[in-house]
Amino acid sequence: MACLLDPAGNIVFLAHYHVFGRMLHSVDTEIKGAEVSRHHAALEWREEQWMIKDFSTNGTWVNGVKMPKNQFVAIKKGAAIQFGHNTNDTYTLIDNKAPVDSLCRCQPDAKAEPPSLDYVVELDTYHMLPNGQSPSTVVYKSNGMWWVEDLHAQDHKRALKDRDLLEINKEYWQFRLAGGCMETVPLSQEESHLEDLCAEFSVSQDEESISLKIIQGTKEQDLKIRNHHYLSLYLCRKRIQDQQSGLASSEQGWVYVEQVSKDLGIEETAVNVHVHRARKQFAQQFKNIADAPNFVERRPSQLRLGLSCCRVLKADKLECELSLMA
Repeated sequence: MACLLDPAGNIVFLAHYHVFGRMLHSVDTEIKGAEVSRHHAALEWREEQWMIKDFSTNGTWVNGVKMPKNQFVAIKKGAAIQFGHNTNDTYTLIDNKAPVDSLCRCQPDAKAEPPSLDYVVELDTYHMLPNGQSPSTVVYKSNGMWWVEDLHAQDHKRALKDRDLLEINKEYWQFRLAGGCMETVPLSQEESHLEDLCAEFSVSQDEESISLKIIQGTKEQDLKIRNHHYLSLYLCRKRIQDQQSGLASSEQGWVYVEQVSKDLGIEETAVNVHVHRARKQFAQQFKNIADAPNFVERRPSQLRLGLSCCRVLKADKLECELSLMA
């Protein structure tokens, strides 16, 4: 993620449109000094590069050269920037990568304006935080939007907006969008949905080994053997049973987390972890599927397999099947 080195040697992570100036609550980086304007200058990612624009009364210097006012000028990695006077402290562009959707840890005071950011997690489809072994929160992208879920609160899910603050294990993080706001997602001929896929579970006779293949037309993706497939298999069987009993498609497969916990003999917290491990693996393997995180769907206190086509092979023989037409 692009960043500056400030005069004190601290890293300043850049927003896609990053404002410098003296007005504390309306800039990204506060710069003190009577010669600095309230909104002095801005760095913005434009035309596949970082550009700077000066709005100030007293000027902005890059590598000792005063910038023209109200014009965007491209800058390169290593550029030295001074605000208000060419003898003032220097900010150095030490990383000029393109902005990415990210979570930035806020330290020490998350509620400060602007917050101090000291660490960045670049987001890619699905994240279990603070780690995959003992997650408490998941952040994922579905249908062009980012969402956050609290694993300890079954019904807690909300969409994320640029600059939202999250509290994760007593640490605060700021959500940053590469584009600043949710942009219109262009339709793509290559983009697919869960309804285009079929899940095929292969189960050993003793059910100790479970593998999963996802079939899309003539293509197959092997998700191999994973512990969390047992939960997905359980949900698959539940959905097929409901279809066979005549339940409406919209109600097929829904089961309470409490019941899942009892049937599988694991704690409810472990059920949630398996849910998100299954969703994470699927979302990472199928980035062209707009609703990939709904591989396991959730509604208040309930779960179901999100695919309406699935089958189970036990010892290489068809045990049960739910087709797209069911």
